[in-house]
Amino acid sequence: MIKWARIFVLFSFLPTSGCLYLNIASQDTAVPVYPKRLDASVAPSFGVCISDTYYSGDDVDTEDAGDDVVRSTIVFGGKAAIGVNPRLDVIASLSGTEYTSNSRTDNIVRSEYSKSTHYKLGAKYLIWQEGKLYFSVLPSVYTADGYHSGVKHDHTKFRNDFTARGLEAQCLYTYKPFDFFSATAVARAQYNHFSKTLEGTEYGPYSTFNYGIRGNIRLSAGGFHITPEIGVEFLPITNGSTSVNPMASLGFGVQL
Repeated sequence: MIKWARIFVLFSFLPTSGCLYLNIASQDTAVPVYPKRLDASVAPSFGVCISDTYYSGDDVDTEDAGDDVVRSTIVFGGKAAIGVNPRLDVIASLSGTEYTSNSRTDNIVRSEYSKSTHYKLGAKYLIWQEGKLYFSVLPSVYTADGYHSGVKHDHTKFRNDFTARGLEAQCLYTYKPFDFFSATAVARAQYNHFSKTLEGTEYGPYSTFNYGIRGNIRLSAGGFHITPEIGVEFLPITNGSTSVNPMASLGFGVQL
């Protein structure tokens, strides 16, 4: 209970914390886009602070989180899947988050600005289909950048920069009994290679990994679809424990 309460508190005060947030939602099914040519969608989702997955205890960033919690926030994303052939889709996505905040102490205002941007490119391949059941794999590469800047209470300026590169793999199993409905189970794993510069001091590069499971349903009508999704992500913290973060997302899309 204490750990979950701490996650909630960190989530509530995210605008005052510098971090690099990644979108960890799947928002996909094992069913190929083809014979359609394009599936485009947008979705708000829970994202995780990937730089929290390495705890050093001696810098200004990890002091905000600690060795047992990876921070979460809402990220907004969009993606496009192109149906290349009956088995292959090429998928590109962009997501990010942006905050501006002001705090006042003894009539002195402190302003802060945070931004994270996450790009991903992958290919989904249908391994097999048997009737209404589909199984696909989706390997991807990603790159992400972010920064946190502002003015402290003593009027000095600061800036923290974050960069990450990595790989992601998803396995998707879908049951589609009707054209308008499908249910999908997703297993995913992710490798991260990141570094950060905090107020002029460089940290890293660090290598970490995380993994999780998802479940979603997709409801379709007239070429449009909605995809609610829930799951859990396990984020082992180097020099710390494992953070277990719930995730959820809600996608809206169209097939052309």
